[in-house]
Amino acid sequence: AEGGWGRVVGGGLRAVQLQSTLSGELLVCLVYFDERLKTVKRGARLPGEQDDAAASDFWTEAARMLRSRLLEALEAVGLPEAKVDVVGRWKRRRLAVERAFVTERFELSDGRVLTYVQPEGQFSNPNAACEVQCLEWLSSQARAICLEQESGGAAPRLLELHCGGGCNTVALAPFFAELVAVEINRTLAEAAEEN
Repeated sequence: AEGGWGRVVGGGLRAVQLQSTLSGELLVCLVYFDERLKTVKRGARLPGEQDDAAASDFWTEAARMLRSRLLEALEAVGLPEAKVDVVGRWKRRRLAVERAFVTERFELSDGRVLTYVQPEGQFSNPNAACEVQCLEWLSSQARAICLEQESGGAAPRLLELHCGGGCNTVALAPFFAELVAVEINRTLAEAAEEN
């Protein structure tokens, strides 16, 4: 590619992960391998590394070119409103051109519209219609449990383990007097809190 941006984003590339939404957003995650990072702690510099800001800026500019090309291609096939973000991930390092997440929007049959921030790396059901059906089923089960609990005088409570970004948590929250969601991954826990 002109200017060498293709070599920059392609150097050391091991995988490309795509995360798309019903709302027309696409997150392209470029996964890299760098042997030198195996023993470096998160955020620490490599031995002898003075300032990686220049390298980060170089990669970010190349990733911007990739993003621009992807937006042009999407517009050419009739998707001018698409939103694309590009993330580069190395062991213990991540760079984002703009955002490291997409926003998903689900409409449920009970009239609720659920909007979620889904960070890069979060599991999301690749079949959105199936995910909506799962949320519908979980909501119907929660309604039934709450009705049963309320008739006995107990306020319904829910503990959700491994909540991820909080997709189920957000759908179930209105049915319970108290809801505690637990997630070990810091990025996902922050997304669950925001959602």
